[in-house]
Amino acid sequence: MRVSRARRGRDPKTTRLADVMTAQPQTIAPEKPFGHALLMMYESGFRHVPVVEDGKPVAWFRARDALGPGAAASSSRSCSAAPGIGEILG
Repeated sequence: MRVSRARRGRDPKTTRLADVMTAQPQTIAPEKPFGHALLMMYESGFRHVPVVEDGKPVAWFRARDALGPGAAASSSRSCSAAPGIGEILG
């Protein structure tokens, strides 16, 4: 659901969502490790990813979530003990 800089400036009253959204965005499950989401976003060049459970969106994970207190706690743990995204988003 990313709106690129090139698409900004369009009239929100006449622009269809389908014209500016990512049609098939990558998603992530809430139990995936925090680092997995960051790596996925880095490699794919986006800053937001929908968190999907049982085929339904339940949250958005944002790159800036990595700056929050939950991220600081996970950075001191080993990968195997790292919390899932659902734990960090609360």
